[in-house]
Amino acid sequence: MTRRRLFLAAGFAGLGVVGGMGCSNPAASMYFLFRGDEKVPAEHPLAPKGEKKEVTVAILTSTSGSLPMDFAAVDRELGLLVGKAMAETTKDDKHPVRVVDSAKVDKAKNAPGRDWRSVPAGDIGKQVGADYILDLTVTGMGIFAPEYGKEYYSGKASVQVAVFDCAAKESGPYRQYTHTSSFPTKSTESDTPAGYRQKFLGRLANEIAWRHVQHVADRAINRRD
Repeated sequence: MTRRRLFLAAGFAGLGVVGGMGCSNPAASMYFLFRGDEKVPAEHPLAPKGEKKEVTVAILTSTSGSLPMDFAAVDRELGLLVGKAMAETTKDDKHPVRVVDSAKVDKAKNAPGRDWRSVPAGDIGKQVGADYILDLTVTGMGIFAPEYGKEYYSGKASVQVAVFDCAAKESGPYRQYTHTSSFPTKSTESDTPAGYRQKFLGRLANEIAWRHVQHVADRAINRRD
């Protein structure tokens, strides 16, 4: 049997399965079977500058309020994961995102004689050659459900996000929102704290990244693994 016939046979076999599940529209069934990696637009896209191919992003991170000990330095970790997610998601796009190395951003933040929070974010962005600044402030995070002690995981997070256009005349952010995320409650017997924490942070980073870059449609932000 030729490759084309094999492909068609597999397709019609799939239609039979879908039909058996109650779908009565063959055209719709073909769409779900062969739709490919359809992408949906970002909620807060980062437009390319002029004729530049890449969109260069610098990520600033900090924490606010009291966090559990195992999340004391989570802001830096989250920033690295968000940057990685943005770069990987857009690597084959027309305008891929390039994330400024965190060591270069830290050097600009920690310049002698100043508090980086008192400096306009756009100025820091210009110093490191960024088109945009993504400023993440972790205001709440934990992996345990307080009402169950440490018998169940229930990851929750709240992150304030501000986006700055480094070329804008105004010093304030042009996008600002609070991103909240939660994972389903699971028994602690299902995973180690470190394993659950890693999955939770990875998912949170993807959610934030996907708000700024187009992503595959079946990876909707509200999906939970």
